[in-house]
Amino acid sequence: MSPATFVYRPPGGYLLVAIGALLVGMLLWDAVARSGVREALLIAPWPLLALWAGYLVASAGIRADADGVEVRNPLRRILVPWGRVQKVAMRWQVELMLEDGAIVRCFGGPAIARPRRLGPERRLEDAGHTGEDVVAELRRRKAEHSGRQHASGAVGTVHGAGSDEPVHRRWDWVAVAVTVGLIVWAAAVAALAYA
Repeated sequence: MSPATFVYRPPGGYLLVAIGALLVGMLLWDAVARSGVREALLIAPWPLLALWAGYLVASAGIRADADGVEVRNPLRRILVPWGRVQKVAMRWQVELMLEDGAIVRCFGGPAIARPRRLGPERRLEDAGHTGEDVVAELRRRKAEHSGRQHASGAVGTVHGAGSDEPVHRRWDWVAVAVTVGLIVWAAAVAALAYA
């Protein structure tokens, strides 16, 4: 990853997933020790599904570089070139308004929160990324891209700084497959339990 790349992920997300994985592992180990492998397989999909949901939320985020913004939502990946971004705003979460009127919501980005309470030895800069910091960084990168476009004499669309590059929206097929697999496993266990 180049130093010109800005990445935002929910703070502490992977730590919470690691703690959750440890707890799920201990739960399943205890189930095997007390009841056997068959019973452990019957209860396994439920805590694993909860752990997987936590991982999906923790892995969401925003990645911005000179070419555009990659929005990593739990089951979707959206790659937006800077030329397609009309405005970066913060409503309940970071939102990218596109030149065609569409809105890309960044589920993994920061959300509006109450102001933080800081201790006597801490400054606001020590508190980590806030929603305003992330929006300001994305706006700065968009302005840099617009400046490069004007300096190179690139001709945009009728809106001025547009781009011919499309917005790429795709499913994260690995995440979808794991989610569907865990749901099918849980459904099969529920059907066996009530058969």
